[in-house]
Amino acid sequence: MGGVYLLPRANALAVAKSVKEEMATLAKDLPPGVTWSVPYNTTPFITASITDVMRMLAEAIRLVFIVMLIFLQNICAIIIPTLVIPVVLLGTFIGLSILHYTINQLTLFGMVLASALWLTT
Repeated sequence: MGGVYLLPRANALAVAKSVKEEMATLAKDLPPGVTWSVPYNTTPFITASITDVMRMLAEAIRLVFIVMLIFLQNICAIIIPTLVIPVVLLGTFIGLSILHYTINQLTLFGMVLASALWLTT
């Protein structure tokens, strides 16, 4: 009986994929009646979290666009702030990468919340 544990900076999705691929090749050489299983898998939660963050980001961009359209009533004045959201997030990701910070769910949520609050004020 054994387990796979992640290192502090490991990508859980990549590790899970690699382990499953390796175990698929090793399963051919296992004795009859011996199987392997994954009793605890965190990757569905991680995938769902990333999907939720992306959906929340899209909703935030739509809400910013709608609120600014209602108050400014000018498409030209709305386009630039709406395009700023992805540019700011991309710059944030680049900055975090340069500083060797990891992107986790709390960081993603904070960036979405900060960009939504900043653009609506």
